[in-house]
Amino acid sequence: MLTALIILSIVIIFFIPKELLASGYGNLTGSFLIMPRDVNTEVMDIVRDANGDVAGYNLEIRTTLAYINTESLKEDTINAVPIVHFKGGSARGSPFTMTKQEMTSGAGGVRWNLSFNVQTSEPPYKTEQSPFSGEVSEKDGLVMKSGEGGDFLVKAEKYDVTGIFTKSCEIGFRIQCGNDTKALYMDEKEDCIASGGQYLCYENSNACSGIVEIEMNERPDCDARKNTMSIAVKKGTEGPVQEEVSISFWKDTQCVEGETDYRRLTGLCELDRLSGLYLYGFPLFG
Repeated sequence: MLTALIILSIVIIFFIPKELLASGYGNLTGSFLIMPRDVNTEVMDIVRDANGDVAGYNLEIRTTLAYINTESLKEDTINAVPIVHFKGGSARGSPFTMTKQEMTSGAGGVRWNLSFNVQTSEPPYKTEQSPFSGEVSEKDGLVMKSGEGGDFLVKAEKYDVTGIFTKSCEIGFRIQCGNDTKALYMDEKEDCIASGGQYLCYENSNACSGIVEIEMNERPDCDARKNTMSIAVKKGTEGPVQEEVSISFWKDTQCVEGETDYRRLTGLCELDRLSGLYLYGFPLFG
């Protein structure tokens, strides 16, 4: 069993996950009654398929749920359900019941253990030395430290075919360090030079007073969705790179039932919202 246990620090309360940033912030409506505190997470195990590939994660989140604005609660009883987003997947936890009396008397917090089975093929982050040279697949995240002590996450976020008349393969990378997040794109036509059947592709990005350089001797492969590449990080600032999990709470209604996508929930079931979306970081595992 693989575990990683720590008291998590909250980064921001009303947070839209990175993969949802394109949709922007919505109007925060609904009854905001639940606020998690003293959050601990544990990755109970990594679920793998018959080929040994990652198929999901069993998570346990232990938290004290503080209740706010209880005077606005109209119902005597609320059936609530927690929903998490982790590594590109999402999952519902088991519903639980709260009464107005319990919430009013326990406004300081009630301890809960919440379990989730998140289905996703995204692997744990890997720690690598800089410079790194090897195969990187879509969704792979490499945690790297520069010779000057800077800490970086370089993640191959997405392979994408661009262009209308002339198609081109592009790799979108996410670079994260400290509180800074940057996007870097390696485009077959913009960043690659072909000569005698050979390719040289290069792109870089500045982040956290440092630089990330990515080089390939082959063109981006949108069919295989993986490439052999060299990645180097230089300078930068020191600070731990962490895994991230986000959690929100909803009324367990027919609208919410069977739905775990945060964007769809806020659009279709906004009146059933019981909290903001809380983002937490926790140590690497795997």
